[in-house]
Amino acid sequence: MLSRERIFLLCLLAFVCALLVHPSARAQIDWQPIDPADLAMKDEPLAPGAPAIYLYRAVKRNDLLASEYRYYRIKILTEAGKDQANVVIEYSRAHGSSVGAIQGRTIHPDGTIIPWEGKALDQVLEHAHHIKYFAKTFALPDVQVGSIIEYRYSIGWDNYWLLATTWQVNEGLFTRQLHCTLQPYNKSYNPFDLFWQTQRVPYGKAPQQTPDGLFHFDAQNIPGIEEEPFMPPESSIEGRVDFYYTESATTDETKYWRKVGKDRDSEIEKFVGHYKSIEEEAARVVQSNDAPETKLRKLYARAEQLRYLSSEPSKTADQIKQENLKDNKSVEDVLKNGYAWGDEIDWFFLALVRAAGFQASPVMVSSRADYFFNRKILDRDQLDAEVVAVSLNGQDVFLDPASKHCPYGILPWPKTGVQGIKLDKDGGTFVNTTLPKSSDASIERIATLSLGDDGWLHGKLIVSFSGQGAYGRRDSAENEDDATRNKKLTDEVTSWLPAGATLTLTNSPDWAGSEAPLRFEFDVKTHYVGTSTGRRVIMSETLLTDAWIPNFEHPARTYPVYFANPWELKDEVTLTLPLQMKMEDSAAPVDLTTPFGIYHLSCEKQPAALHFVRQISESGIYYDVQYYTDIRSFFEKVRSDDTQQVVLETQ
Repeated sequence: MLSRERIFLLCLLAFVCALLVHPSARAQIDWQPIDPADLAMKDEPLAPGAPAIYLYRAVKRNDLLASEYRYYRIKILTEAGKDQANVVIEYSRAHGSSVGAIQGRTIHPDGTIIPWEGKALDQVLEHAHHIKYFAKTFALPDVQVGSIIEYRYSIGWDNYWLLATTWQVNEGLFTRQLHCTLQPYNKSYNPFDLFWQTQRVPYGKAPQQTPDGLFHFDAQNIPGIEEEPFMPPESSIEGRVDFYYTESATTDETKYWRKVGKDRDSEIEKFVGHYKSIEEEAARVVQSNDAPETKLRKLYARAEQLRYLSSEPSKTADQIKQENLKDNKSVEDVLKNGYAWGDEIDWFFLALVRAAGFQASPVMVSSRADYFFNRKILDRDQLDAEVVAVSLNGQDVFLDPASKHCPYGILPWPKTGVQGIKLDKDGGTFVNTTLPKSSDASIERIATLSLGDDGWLHGKLIVSFSGQGAYGRRDSAENEDDATRNKKLTDEVTSWLPAGATLTLTNSPDWAGSEAPLRFEFDVKTHYVGTSTGRRVIMSETLLTDAWIPNFEHPARTYPVYFANPWELKDEVTLTLPLQMKMEDSAAPVDLTTPFGIYHLSCEKQPAALHFVRQISESGIYYDVQYYTDIRSFFEKVRSDDTQQVVLETQ
């Protein structure tokens, strides 16, 4: 495999040649002719009831210029379809990508064209599981049922390490016509060969290359991807064509990944090296009589003490120069400088544990946040994350101190239960990281409340997030001040209580830590959930609600069920009653154990008080469609039993 420096020079040369040889490739996709039949159409027989459809989609990718144009033409068929006028162009800023050259227009059924003349807004979107995306957003003008809307834009990259591309065959709406082209690197200037792999594509032919060097792909009448709650990443269920470049000598799957592993292992081992200063640091941190896991925990904590430059807001060149932040060439530099970028913290930790006598290896893994690893696609960028495997008591423990605020023994959820390469000088072997347990993402809520004569509940509420629950919240709030962090969390907790509840935070949560739970203590005032009928008060046994508990409304399912990670919730509420009030009746305790999780709910009468206990856990990540009915039944049972009531009587 060629060095990155060699790749850069070759791609830069290809870029210069592209400017000279392929000027036409820089043109944006032209607006397509308007068919009067499309203006008049009322519905699509192949997608009955669809709110809107894509009449035409196009992707024009040019690897020589590190750019891509996209074009969408959409027919609005119902009132609900008018939402398509609110355009959100999501993108990643990896590789310096940016969105520009945005144009759009609305075409009324009578043929009147109204151009969009606004300005796209920049936004940061936070999806489920605290994943952030960047977006350009805008609204097309005067959209009506029957209108056609269309827009086009470009995506560019400021470097030339992009050795793979993907055509998404399915998108959210039914597509009548899809047209894709790819201008690959010119073989005269690039030593790589281009390969492709189709997945779930019964809609058209494989890509075809024409004499001008362009690859073309056309497909018609493509079903849309209907969004379902807790579905896998779209990349794992959509039809797609993946292109990737590699040397002909490594097109064999086994040889390719062995070569990838060998090259990456060489890079990491060069950085890790063998340094006396690292041995001295490891000896300083641990004691010779420490148990092996105690040593490992201490070394993990030492790695976490480094300054995480990658978690700080982006720095300009002037800021880096002003702080005199030099690049680390080795783990010895990391020790001396006290800071690290990206995975350098993992490699510093790797060096420490080896110096302390552990067997340890770097591991390249594939994050499952946006796609699932496919070993047959020979693209090393699939392995987009790294962790450290340390042998402890004969088993590998996967650790990632480079993920700030991640507790010892916990990995960020996208790195759990995924495939990767445990590296060595011969290339390494494929391994799977540990599947998380429900207890690895825990929320505990303890309330001590009193029911006043006025019908209001007063008291204390303690909320503790542990494992993934604490890591995700600390990570997403990393660059916010305490006031902003605390307000967001207080708002979240307030949403668990009845309308009108008030919370006052009374402690200072440990946002900077990693091992300790993220704990919040509140003074709370809220109305009870229930009704009053004469001398009786009927109250729900569930005083705290849970917006995140899955709600599968539809009896049928198209796609598998996919959770980021297993989780557990523990509620304990002690409710002191007025002297003149006692419990008259309550429902029987509920104990439900299934392959998908457990549920427990009980109400115990105590002197002058009631004690409610509620526990819910979900135990898996990925369930095929055949299990959907059972999973749905489990969570329906949880929601149903959460409505159980206790009857109080006033003396």
